Amino acid sequence: MNALRSIFLRREAGIAVMIVLFCIFVGILKPRFLSLDELRIILLLTPLIMIGAMGQMLVLVARHVDLSIGSTQAFAAMVTAMMFKFHPEIPWYLGFLVSIGVGLGLGFVNGALITLFRLPAIIVTLGTLNLYRGLTFIISDAKQIDRQFVPSALKAMSSNSPIQALPWIIIIAIGVAVLTYWFANHTRVGRQVFALGSNPVAAPLRGIRVNAVTLMVFSISGALAGLSGIMYASRWGFVNPSNTGTGFEF
Repeated sequence: MNALRSIFLRREAGIAVMIVLFCIFVGILKPRFLSLDELRIILLLTPLIMIGAMGQMLVLVARHVDLSIGSTQAFAAMVTAMMFKFHPEIPWYLGFLVSIGVGLGLGFVNGALITLFRLPAIIVTLGTLNLYRGLTFIISDAKQIDRQFVPSALKAMSSNSPIQALPWIIIIAIGVAVLTYWFANHTRVGRQVFALGSNPVAAPLRGIRVNAVTLMVFSISGALAGLSGIMYASRWGFVNPSNTGTGFEF
């Protein structure tokens, strides 16, 4: 009973209850809304946002903001899609390493600029938002990577899985959310992120390496944006330099 009571006392409980009530209300008006096919369509809209939100959450907790995650997603997706286009012999699953690695590198650049030059994160990432988007147009020559160049096995991750109605991209997104929760709440470094955000002045006095933690949260944010980039290619089957990741930061 105490565990159940603690769940309902959390701030998020009110939001969860409102969502459930809304779904019930809409389901009564439109019974098809609660059908398995409709729920599957709705769930397919959430993985990209969920994965990006996990990285953004850590950045926000550390009292920063990352406005560049949409452009990071686009650049990582474009690099990976171009790799598949020009080197189709490369195994499709290596695209995950490439996309995550590219995103991690771009996130590290954000963190390095913030820590080295003591610049506000909102200014740095507002600049890299445009910089990374521009690089996406440059490397792609402003051309879309069409569906035939994206491996079939990668596209199948948005439709197939061992669990009915839950494609692989949804399972991966849930896994990322669970791992992020565990990292933030049950590791020493995760607690340091909270300490840094709670009091940036006192954090160094407690032995927290502020620059290292800042680099870490921006690198994680970039890596997860990169993961969402290859998920975008899986979900939609193409990568467009102007559409991919647009508005993702919101």
